[in-house]
Amino acid sequence: MTSVKGDEAVTGLLITVLTCLGWAACSTTLIMLNNHILNSGDFKYPIFLCSLGQLFSFIGAYIFIRMGWAKQNVHLSTEQYIKMILPIGLMSAGTLATGNAVYMHLSVAFIQMLKAGTPAITMCTMFLFGLERPRKDLLMAVGLIVVGCATSAYGELDFSLFGVSLSVSSSVFESLKLVMTQKLLSGTFSGPIEGLFHIAPITFLCLLALGVCFEGSRFHADQGFELMLASPHMYLVAGSLGFVCNLLVMTVIKLTSSLSFKVLAQAKNVGVVLLGAVMLGNAVTQLQCVAYALSITGFFFYQRAMTNKPKMNLDLPRPVVSGSGGRLLTYTPEGVAKDSGKEP
Repeated sequence: MTSVKGDEAVTGLLITVLTCLGWAACSTTLIMLNNHILNSGDFKYPIFLCSLGQLFSFIGAYIFIRMGWAKQNVHLSTEQYIKMILPIGLMSAGTLATGNAVYMHLSVAFIQMLKAGTPAITMCTMFLFGLERPRKDLLMAVGLIVVGCATSAYGELDFSLFGVSLSVSSSVFESLKLVMTQKLLSGTFSGPIEGLFHIAPITFLCLLALGVCFEGSRFHADQGFELMLASPHMYLVAGSLGFVCNLLVMTVIKLTSSLSFKVLAQAKNVGVVLLGAVMLGNAVTQLQCVAYALSITGFFFYQRAMTNKPKMNLDLPRPVVSGSGGRLLTYTPEGVAKDSGKEP
């Protein structure tokens, strides 16, 4: 009996490790591929490019649900889509569009350094929305992160104010998306596939609208579709990796925790910085190395402060979502939907 449990524990650990490594590999490959597409050829349309990942995510989620590999427990009305899904789709589109466009203005290594500042922006957003209270340990951690990111920018040899603005905008959109998800969708979906099934198409449509507004005329004039058809494999791989990354992110969080995922993401970013310097020839100064180390130190202090934070009674409104039978669904802390037996 003990041997069986031991084997199961080893198997579970192996699956977790492989999933984490798989996400890190897919995410890094997608970053490098997008950077290659946008900077090595004539395809200069970052918004249209990142929309492929959302399109493939919706198609993949639809196939999973239709084949019975995943369940769809939540059916949203038009009003619920507008109030709950559309705001998150807009924020997701914003963070993806600006986050992809920045690769045309900054080096891969410098972008990863700036990403270390995302927790600081997220914390400020949570302060504004009343989801977190300012505390000495949090403010000190955020201060370290801000100083590290500012010093990294100061030490950048190929500095672009527009590129840095795009990177900061991406982090702002990301923090707003996280806050809105916490307030609007906490415990709504029963699994990652169902979440992608509802959110990915809205995000894709928002990205498509942004692409038409900001890239449409150039895309048409430069015959963008012909550029894609000239190397279809790259765009198919980019879209597929977008879906796989979305799926693996949620799987890693489910197998470990959101805290473990954030730590893993920072470790992956360090690896991308090294790859950018070694493989792509990105210039990284000694000052930037020290500044980046300072940002990472601030990040770990930030995670420690969040782990030890006192409980807050936020009284967040829980969305009322009806199932296919018209009855109210309640959700366990693990996100599993259960019929409450009550009519809406």
